[in-house]
Amino acid sequence: VYRVQQLEKTEQNTNSQFALKILLGSQQSPQVLTRFLTEIEVIARLDHGNIVKIVDGGLYKNKVPYYVMELVEGATLAEKL
Repeated sequence: VYRVQQLEKTEQNTNSQFALKILLGSQQSPQVLTRFLTEIEVIARLDHGNIVKIVDGGLYKNKVPYYVMELVEGATLAEKL
């Protein structure tokens, strides 16, 4: 997951920073790809104040699956351990 910045704001998205989750080529086994796509579908259907919303998703250059979600500020996992 990466922190990304939107270069152009839209009416729907006034925030400029988001979280980008991308499935790298070395991780794209059929099983992992299926799990990743299922993850996108499940998160997109959830509607709760404590669950981030998916803003965008798809295939980059028709090969690399990704999705963009709201960025939640907070402690990193390393800081929590």
